[in-house]
Amino acid sequence: MDHPVVHVSWNDAVAFCEWSGKRLLTEAEWEYACRAGLKNRLFPWGNNWTPKGETRANIWEGEFPLKNTAEDGYPGTAPVTSFPATKFGLKNIIGNVWEWTGDWWETRHTKEPKENPAAISLNVCCSCGELKSAVLKKRKTAHGNHTVDYTLNADMGLKMLRGPHSLSLVRDCSILGIRGPASGTDKVKKGGSFMCHKTYCYRYRCAARSQNTPDTSAYNVGIRCGADKLPKDAVLHREEL
Repeated sequence: MDHPVVHVSWNDAVAFCEWSGKRLLTEAEWEYACRAGLKNRLFPWGNNWTPKGETRANIWEGEFPLKNTAEDGYPGTAPVTSFPATKFGLKNIIGNVWEWTGDWWETRHTKEPKENPAAISLNVCCSCGELKSAVLKKRKTAHGNHTVDYTLNADMGLKMLRGPHSLSLVRDCSILGIRGPASGTDKVKKGGSFMCHKTYCYRYRCAARSQNTPDTSAYNVGIRCGADKLPKDAVLHREEL
């Protein structure tokens, strides 16, 4: 199967991530990971939705809401391995199912200091795969030659991010991250889903966002967890600078 788990409320998502020794990503971490470390891109791979004619995400195709032509091959959820991974090694970070974040919702991003929400631990790297960004390279002298690694969890299609647990590296990693509100009524979800169509829900862009109450669940909402510490069996890749 290898499809993402769905019908998961924010409360369920938090409970599962904590049970597995992880947590939900902040919105800043999620968006940085989606952009694969680069600025000004609509999608994880760039600004062209179908580069070289390739479909890279599962959304509603055809006429919404009358007919989903499913040109991507999936009228519902797709297996998490259906499309190419991003440069950070992430799969299905946009489309397929919405992903809960740990942040409370507010209508606009605030202009608070550019860091992750203070209420959530910062000692996790927000991105995945072998990073080659200038930011990470600048930190390599201080933090060793580590680049971050990623793991795709086979259990229920949940996606896990793992990386070196360095506070300053995380702050660098989330250059564009923004402090979230301390409280609220709704939680932020990111990434869009297979129900999104450009004429109705153009929220499968990295910057797009939506919200629901913590007790809400739906057949197009799932989870992406992050790890504060590397598991014992994790492998850190090294690269020459």
